[in-house]
Amino acid sequence: SMLIDGFEEGRVLAVLIVPTKELAKQLEECVAMMLSQCQVAVRWTNLAAVEGGAEKQRAALTRDAPNLIISTPVRLADQAAAVDLSFVRFLAIDEADLVLSFGYQEDLDRLLPVLPRIKQCFLLSATINEDVEKIK
Repeated sequence: SMLIDGFEEGRVLAVLIVPTKELAKQLEECVAMMLSQCQVAVRWTNLAAVEGGAEKQRAALTRDAPNLIISTPVRLADQAAAVDLSFVRFLAIDEADLVLSFGYQEDLDRLLPVLPRIKQCFLLSATINEDVEKIK
């Protein structure tokens, strides 16, 4: 319900970052199940699942006009100029320890400047290592 509060059609309000395409698919299934219970038609895109390169990803973002984006860091960083992330209120990085250990720091560095400074962030990880502490 926090996502729905302040909902505006066509604006990206939440970004969920995961380390792998497989995890993005699992997360998309959970999101679909949860949002099917909402009274508001929240739109989402699983950017990690879009096949065919940057232009197809950009086309999916335009077509879907998502309020929520599920992505790996590299996919979203590659599209950061093509999608307006200035209204993002929630940023979740799942498996934060893996995201950082997979060497996604450069992609996160490209993303952070296009995200608003004021947002609620969630770092989800079974373990907290030095890299997670640093980004926190």
